Amino acid sequence: MTPDVTDGCVPVNLFAPNALEIRGSLSPLEEAFLFDSRDFDTEYFQTILNGFIAGKVADLPGGDVQISLGAEYRKDEILAIFRA
Repeated sequence: MTPDVTDGCVPVNLFAPNALEIRGSLSPLEEAFLFDSRDFDTEYFQTILNGFIAGKVADLPGGDVQISLGAEYRKDEILAIFRA
């Protein structure tokens, strides 16, 4: 069972004067929620496969006809694990 990271969530008026400053105009509950520490272990997985071929395919009076074909596959994953 993973802990809910929204436990203790409180509404905060971010437009209040100096709301994002420590010891600003926030209530103690708002300050505790905004300036608390939430720790995660994050793992990134990235798979990339690419390739191409290029070369001359024909001779014409005005010069060579060349072609280049390529393809790429990418897969990105992020795994974030909450640490209590």
